[in-house]
Amino acid sequence: MALLQESLQEKKFDTRLIDRHLTRGVVAEKDYQAAIQSLPNDSEAADYVSIEVLDDLADV
Repeated sequence: MALLQESLQEKKFDTRLIDRHLTRGVVAEKDYQAAIQSLPNDSEAADYVSIEVLDDLADV
């Protein structure tokens, strides 16, 4: 049962479900904002891709 509860907690702020959870009152807006603010900033590790380069590669 603990595994199910843990899984449900992980899905609480899932991008695909958050609108539904906010509307139904499963998650409060302030809790959602706090969760968003607590996420790490991984922008330094990001790889940026140019769409134009990918499009040019598709034409080859």
